[in-house]
Parts: sequence; structure tokens; C-alpha cells
Amino acid sequence: MKIVETLIEETILPRKDKDWKFALAASPVTQGWTVSIRAEDGTVGYGYAATMNHYGAPHAAVKGALDALCKPLIGRDSRNIAGILDDLDRVMLGNNLAKCGIDCALHDLMARRLGVPVCDLFGGAAVREFPSLRILPIKSPADMAKNARALADRGVQYFKIKIHGEVNEDVERVAAIRAELGPKAHLTIDANQSYAAKDAIRALNLMAPYGIDLAEQPVKVADLAGLKAVTQAVPITIEADEAAYSLDQVMILVRERIVDAISLKITKLGGLRKTYAAAQICDAGGVKYRMGAHVGPMLLAAHAMQLAAALPGIWYASELSEFDALTEDPWEGLNLVDGVLHLGRCRVPADDHEPGPEHVVSDHAEEVRGGHQGVGDAGGPCGVLGLEVVLDLVEERHLAGLELRLGDLGEPRHLRVRGRARLGRRRRSGLKRQTRRAQSFRDTRPRSLDKPYDGVAC
Repeated sequence: MKIVETLIEETILPRKDKDWKFALAASPVTQGWTVSIRAEDGTVGYGYAATMNHYGAPHAAVKGALDALCKPLIGRDSRNIAGILDDLDRVMLGNNLAKCGIDCALHDLMARRLGVPVCDLFGGAAVREFPSLRILPIKSPADMAKNARALADRGVQYFKIKIHGEVNEDVERVAAIRAELGPKAHLTIDANQSYAAKDAIRALNLMAPYGIDLAEQPVKVADLAGLKAVTQAVPITIEADEAAYSLDQVMILVRERIVDAISLKITKLGGLRKTYAAAQICDAGGVKYRMGAHVGPMLLAAHAMQLAAALPGIWYASELSEFDALTEDPWEGLNLVDGVLHLGRCRVPADDHEPGPEHVVSDHAEEVRGGHQGVGDAGGPCGVLGLEVVLDLVEERHLAGLELRLGDLGEPRHLRVRGRARLGRRRRSGLKRQTRRAQSFRDTRPRSLDKPYDGVAC
């Protein structure tokens, strides 16, 4: 099934906390690019390419990489995911964050054509509930304790304390949060490379009495000797994050026993396929792993959660719900209850878009036109995002609504794009261009809109 079109859309989402910061940067927004890949039968797959300066992937550079990588996709068989991704690695070294968007879009497209959730492409769902580790950005000890209390009141039990390399201040932060939350809360710390090895050892030994489950990336990425020294000198589990930026690097960390655990992210590793391979390396080498911080829209979390569902070896709470700290997210539908993310347990939201001329993009046009239906009690095709894309073009100017429906193994589910949200902060002329691009999909719209159709759950 040949690829006939790709789209790259800017995604800029404000944070609820305008003063959000960690050791390496501060930003009131999170940025990235949404990738859409359409096959000749009308099926569309979606992925998200994050942009992160501390991974060497600034916003404009990721867009440039996506432009170069998406161009040779036209005419390729969308089912040949392994071949396409291997070819992209030969064409361009690194640029894993851009490649993640393409990888996820290809897997999403494949899953929807097959009528199965994305996790089925990796062996099926072995896990269906994911306790959330929530980030506490750097502030004063009192303010961080206050923020921790607000999350705990919503059912969160796992907390990541951001610190910045000042031993005494960082220990005060940990002490204040432990005093506020009590002994049952699970605490981790993340220094984001801000310590020298000796200082990290001193700080972690001072924090250990407060009950720290995990310490993430205490030293610089290049200081593997220092990272190993910290691992051997403290009673806390030491986890590599920024240092685990590729499959080769994961292999080194595991083979040399440099850390106790590795934070896996589909963004930094280049997508679902390589992250799954990294988990197998960890399993084979006896190193613990979990899903690290996936900061971005619900689209990114949905893909990461699908992969996590197929990884029963995840040892600790994952970071799949940071979308909850953002505003203007165009996606909705993932179910976060009492600090736990549930696979596919999504609520159907009420329509909030204004009436107007509709343009429908079917991501399973053959089935809508009378072909086969997807599997599952709900019927119809699925994927991580779902089955139906509705673009409300209000006054033929605004991209007002985009709905993506999904389900979960027999129960109808929905993940949809909010009616008034936009995938990026475009000027009016940009919206007109988006409208024209949306209209290029007209040949795939279903003939009848009388009855909505649901997908099987992801």
C-alpha cells in the first residue's frame, strides 16, 4: 500500500505552569511537529516529533530533518516499516526525535489498516494500567512541597523531584516534599546532569534517609565513568536518561553495568521499533527499564502507552501523563484516574465544535465504502488514534475540529482532537493553507455520514 502524501504540522502547547523549569532550561511552552502519512487507500497514520534543545534537536532543526526524511517516503510501501526506517538511518545519521514522528505514524497507519491496536504489532497488551510518575519542576522547597500536595490530592503516588546541582538546596527540597507527603509517597529525583560525580554521591547519600526510589541522570552524558562511580557508591537505584540516547548507547550502558536502570523514551530513541529493541537489550542484560518522560500532546503519550502495554518488564511508574500539565492540547481521550493511566479507558466527549460545512477524511476508506470491517466487538478499523477524522472548516478559514475515534479490544473508545484547538499557532494565511491541504483528501471521504462508526480500542 503506497504512501501518497505526508504532512508536517507545528504543535505548540502552553504549560499550565508558566515558570516551569529544570536544570537545563526553562520554558512556558512545549514544541514539536505532528506528522501525518497517508496511504493510497486513504488510511492516515499520525505521529509526533518532539523538539528538545538538550537532545540537540531544536525546533527548526527537527522541521528541517522531517522535510528531508518525509520526501523519500512518497511511493514507498507503507507496510515495509523496517525497511523504510533502516533506509532513513542510512540517509541521515541521528535525528531520532524527527524519526520518532515518522516511525509512530507508520505504525499507526499499519495498525489502523489491520484493525488492531498498535500494541498488537509488538505482541499485544500485557499491561493495561500505568501508575504515573509526575514531575515537580524546580522551585523553592516550600513551593515544590505545595505542588506535590496538589498532585497527591488528585491521587498521584509517584513524584519526580527536579533538582539543579546545589547539594544543600536539593536536599532541602527532598526533605520538604517528604514531610508534606508522608512516608507512603514514592519519591524520585532528577538532576538532569547537573552534578559532578563526587557531589552526586554526597547529595544522594544525604537524600537516601528520606526514601528515594530512583535517581535519574545525576552527571553529564559523556561522564560514563562518573555515572558508574555514582551507581556503585550510593544505595539508591541510578537511572540513565540523557545518556541512553541511542540503541548503541543503551548497549554500552547495559554491557558495562554503568547504571541500575534505563529511562526509555520513544522520542530520543527514534520511535516505537527502536525503543522496543532497547527494552529487549535491557531484559537480556538484567538492567531495569521503564518509560521516561514523554512531554508533549496526548498523541505522544498514546503511542508510548501502546508500546508500554507490550512491555511487561517495566519495573516502576512511567511518565506517560505529562500532557496533563499542558493546555490547548488538540487531542483528548486518554483516561487518567487517581494518578493511573488506563489503556483505552476513554470517555466519549461531547461535541463542542460549531456547525458548518464538513469535510471528512476516512482513515479506512475501503471499509467505509463497503469493504471488510476491522476486528473487535465495536467493529471498524482502529490504531492508536482511531477511525474517523472530521475537519470542520468554519467559514472556510479555520481548522476548527478534528476527531479521531478509537476503542479497546471490544469496547468503543475515542481519542479526539478538540474542536477549537489547533495543531500549531498559525496565522490566518497558514490556516488557509491547512484548509487547502485538508481538501486534498477529498477522494477518501466516506459516502455516508448518517451513522458514526467506532473503532476497536487501543
